[in-house]
Amino acid sequence: MTAAVGAGQVVVVRIADERFAVDAALVDEVVDGVHPHPLPGLPAHGRGVLEHRGEWLPAIDPAPLLAIGRTGAEPTAALIVRRGAVRFALAVDAVLSVTERLRAIVGPMAAAPSDAGREDGALLLEDEEGVITMLRPDDLFEGAAPEESGGSRMTDQHASATPIPIVSFRLGADAFGVEVQQVQEVIAFQPPRRVPHAPEFIEGVIDVRGTVVPVVDLRKRLQIPATPPNADTRVLLASLGQERIGLVVDAVMEVTRIPPTDIAEPPSIFRGLAARYLAGLARVGSGLLILLRLDQVLTSEERLALLGIGAEGEGNAPTSSRAGGKRARRREE
Repeated sequence: MTAAVGAGQVVVVRIADERFAVDAALVDEVVDGVHPHPLPGLPAHGRGVLEHRGEWLPAIDPAPLLAIGRTGAEPTAALIVRRGAVRFALAVDAVLSVTERLRAIVGPMAAAPSDAGREDGALLLEDEEGVITMLRPDDLFEGAAPEESGGSRMTDQHASATPIPIVSFRLGADAFGVEVQQVQEVIAFQPPRRVPHAPEFIEGVIDVRGTVVPVVDLRKRLQIPATPPNADTRVLLASLGQERIGLVVDAVMEVTRIPPTDIAEPPSIFRGLAARYLAGLARVGSGLLILLRLDQVLTSEERLALLGIGAEGEGNAPTSSRAGGKRARRREE
């Protein structure tokens, strides 16, 4: 359910057990019964993305930013708010009313001055039920502008209408995809061998036809709970700069072709890991396909740390593997 709001009004909402009012001039719509699609790698206030009127909006939970503890169910209502050119869904526990601006009162804030979105001396409103704090959504992100992730997005690279081949795979309950050209090969999972002094993000190395390949568990990388490998677990072999790397995924589903016009840009308001690895979002059937940028899965420092892992792994590889690799290289010569 959606509802429009008018000028000169405030939207009174409940966030956990506290009441707040938002200037209606900042609110495009009030939406009820929302269920954002979660994305991995988001901070505590990031609830994922909400598809609204053909657009993927970042869903923001203000409770962690306001230092408010929530013990009940997750919020299912939202205010569609605009911050400059970016629209986002401000998740709230309940929309209580849309009313004419209430009487302002003068008094100290109950919240600490450092709380985001409300500062010492900020406006307090009052109705028959008590005091309401005026919430400024834009201040929730003060000093937290979206990060530039560097590089180009998937839609920037494909200006034509030619469908993009995508390898789709599963990590936990979510579907992800990368461009086919980024993946050299998909192989069955084999337990990686630990390498002494390897960086923490490296699970170990595997032998692929005589070549030692470092392995990264993509589930851990994207902060998704990892489960024990099974018959569906696969390793995507990809190139990151000069290094070949194996990425562990729960299952590879299919290769599909998606028109660039069906790929939405990731919300720019996200920061950190999520801002870096997201290439785009696509609706496939009734589900969301999260498109990744493999070149951003590792930081530049981590990619430098990969140098020499292959050589060190070769030194720890079984003799038969090294000999097999030499025979393979001689055959190639």
